[in-house]
Amino acid sequence: MGKTGYFGAGLLGVALATTVGAAAPVAAAGPAADRTDCVGLLVPATAGGHTVEQRCGDEARQTRARAVLIVTYYEHVDLNQGQSGQTRPVYGGGPCDAAGYTFTPPSWWQTHMSSISVLFGQNCRSFRVRNPAGDTAQWNYSVMYMGTAFNDNVNQVKVWAS
Repeated sequence: MGKTGYFGAGLLGVALATTVGAAAPVAAAGPAADRTDCVGLLVPATAGGHTVEQRCGDEARQTRARAVLIVTYYEHVDLNQGQSGQTRPVYGGGPCDAAGYTFTPPSWWQTHMSSISVLFGQNCRSFRVRNPAGDTAQWNYSVMYMGTAFNDNVNQVKVWAS
């Protein structure tokens, strides 16, 4: 199955919007800190790669039911274990493949992401992060702390099957 699953190329976001109505996604400026029911949805970007649209409430429930969990990012080190912090699961149209998903996290997450986990069962095994200086680092599965160059300093993520 390709990255767009049974929805067809580029139609996942349209199909979900049709299912739950034409409501606009939640603004990407913040994580909706008072809302723990939000998820990210990867939708194809016109310039290539993917964008992350935040979905909350009913839209988040529809996304969880119809899409595939690709990656989860965390506000604090150690996947927030023992800490109170934001978590954002991000869904895509199908399991990871060799091409994977490349995306820019919403602006708040670019300065608050400290650890990442990929869901092994959906073929996502590897991921790479890039910071604004252009430095990159790559890991497999999950990373509990991305190091000083990337902690709270990520402007691009790529997740793929390896």
